[in-house]
Amino acid sequence: MNMIIWIMLIGLLAIPTRSWALEDLPEDLVSFGVFVSHYDTTTFEQASIAHFPPCTDCDSTLLPLDVDYVAPVDMGHVTYTYQLTGDTIYAATFFWQYPGEILIPDTFLPADSFELEPDMAPNPQYLRTTYEDPELQMSGSYLNEALEFWDRLKYTSIIHAFSESFYTVLLTRFSTTENLMEEHYKWVAIAYRNPLITGIDKENIQQLQNYVLRDCFPNPTNAGTNISYRLPEDLDVALRMFNLLGEQIWSKTIKSQSSGEHSFRWNGFDEMGSEVQSGVYILQLSTTNAVESTKILVIK
Repeated sequence: MNMIIWIMLIGLLAIPTRSWALEDLPEDLVSFGVFVSHYDTTTFEQASIAHFPPCTDCDSTLLPLDVDYVAPVDMGHVTYTYQLTGDTIYAATFFWQYPGEILIPDTFLPADSFELEPDMAPNPQYLRTTYEDPELQMSGSYLNEALEFWDRLKYTSIIHAFSESFYTVLLTRFSTTENLMEEHYKWVAIAYRNPLITGIDKENIQQLQNYVLRDCFPNPTNAGTNISYRLPEDLDVALRMFNLLGEQIWSKTIKSQSSGEHSFRWNGFDEMGSEVQSGVYILQLSTTNAVESTKILVIK
């Protein structure tokens, strides 16, 4: 009898943790996901998923969130709320000399609740990166680390499920500073999925997709590369190249560039006129509406 009970207990313990799949995401509601990863290793740790009625008056092609941010002179906070219902999607406190805290979501599913896929999910139609302050966009080594965090998160089943519909993502970080001499962070991704975008919204999706940098060619390269991209409207464009230390090595600003397809040749030299060494470089394209980045491998 005892043997049977032990076999039953072992069988129950062997049941795998429930994994999220596409059928878990409703087709008549929008979804928000908050994903948290280790800052140094980018190891996925936990996530929280919530569903809400769609907002017809929101800017559905971006993140339909209102932001309240107070800088941590003593104690600060950042709060993201859904524009339609006022529900808080993500809220965290920042302290000057004490650990901060994620207040909302207040419950998370552990990483093993989500299966891993063999391939990365496709990129969102809109991707934005910020520090704790939503007005400060990441650049340099911070941007490179944020993209590495995102590339790893794209192997999870839930991001694959989000990518089956129109989705957008904000990459940020959460500060858990414990004292003035040592800083600790967590990576946070806020993803928004809208399966109901139809009609004219599809045109907006295509416009946002047009911001994404085309593949630079050649890449890898040993003597420069052609940078191709498309603008949906006339915009000021800034092209910047960073090394992995976060140092800007090259830049090009183009005022009032017309809409449509464009190509620019980077000759493989830095701003001092010196040929760059072998390594990985981050190319960033910035406009008033979006920031996109890609990696370029230089092999000598």
